[in-house]
Amino acid sequence: MPIDVIVRDGNTLILNTRSSQALTRPGIPREAWNVIDRTGQAAFEERLTGQLTRNGLTSFGTDLP
Repeated sequence: MPIDVIVRDGNTLILNTRSSQALTRPGIPREAWNVIDRTGQAAFEERLTGQLTRNGLTSFGTDLP
């Protein structure tokens, strides 16, 4: 399962957070994830901007438990 990320202001932000949670819950380490860097790809950048705006977040994102 690919996990799309964008690096913005030095922070790596996950676009498909539900997929990342599906991997985190059973304890699959991040090193085993199929991470794809989408930084600079317009459609993915726009998607991230929309997600951050809708959730009232900045490029610092949020901490997950």
